[in-house]
Parts: sequence; C-alpha cells; structure tokens
Amino acid sequence: MKNEKSKNKLIIIILGPPGSGKGTQAELLCKRFDLKFFGAGDSLRQRQKVNDFTGMKIKEVMEAGKWVPSFIISKFWIEKLEKFKQERRFSGLVSEGSPRRILEAQLFDEALNWYDWQKNLKVIFLNISPRESFNRLARRRQCTKCGQLIPWIDKFKMLKKCDKCGGRLIIRNDKKPKAIKSV
Repeated sequence: MKNEKSKNKLIIIILGPPGSGKGTQAELLCKRFDLKFFGAGDSLRQRQKVNDFTGMKIKEVMEAGKWVPSFIISKFWIEKLEKFKQERRFSGLVSEGSPRRILEAQLFDEALNWYDWQKNLKVIFLNISPRESFNRLARRRQCTKCGQLIPWIDKFKMLKKCDKCGGRLIIRNDKKPKAIKSV
C-alpha cells in the first residue's frame, strides 16, 4: 500500500514542562512549515466534555494535575493520524505534549510506521524551571469563548476580557495551584 505520497513527512514533537510554551511554538511551526497539529491537552480537554465515564474520569484526573493513561492518549493519535492520512496535502505534523512516556514513544513510532510515513523526526524540549512553570500557569488565563491563552505579563495583566473576542477569562481547574503542584 505504500505509494509516492507516503514519502518523508516532517514529524515534530514538542515536549516540556507545563507552561513552557509548547502550544505557542507548535502553532508557529505549523504555520511556517504547513504542518498539521496534534495537541494532547487540547484533545483531552475536548474529550472531557463528553458526559460518559471516560470523559468524567479524564476531567477528574486532569483537575488533580495527573496524567491520563497512555492508552487514552494513543487512541487520540490514531484518530488524528487516520484523518491526516486521508488528506491529499499532508506534509507532516507537530505533536505538542505527547508522547510523554517511553511506551507512548514506542506506540507513536509504530503508528507512524503503520501509516507508511518515513519520518524526518525532530524532538524539541522546551526547558523552564519548576518555579517558572508554576508562575506562568498559576496566573495564566483562558478565554471561555475562543480558547485563547492570556499570559500574566505586561499589558495582558490588565485585561478584564479576551482581547480577541471579548469573552470571559478564567483560570482552568487543571492550572490552579493545587493541581500544578501535584504534577
């Protein structure tokens, strides 16, 4: 089933502590190199909204600041990779925040092989101190309407509403001090 379109795909994995800027860098790389995006955290937050056992359990685990089991996150990759495989113009992807564990890295590699993508693999680790991670997360806000993250720096500290859409700003439950400290 291999064909010419299965040639080299740029696969970038961005890892790092919470609040290190993984999402920001992933967005920039996707735009610059016309890559698709997979965000582990985004997928998990979306799945929490489904009112079933798994959705509620994901919410419980994330609000406690813990990691969701590997089998859950690997299910999300497979769904995304299958979708990407159907696209005519697929040059690669940026995976933000995943794989996190050795088992996940092995499964991710198997999945890429399954879809016949020869890999041009790059892994980027964004390193910040635990103190900086805590400070960034404990004050960072998110718009309830459009999802934009608002950092707690400079002029952004003064915002009462989202500067993009006017939505309400909140601190997510998984980013409150108790949850951050438990990671």
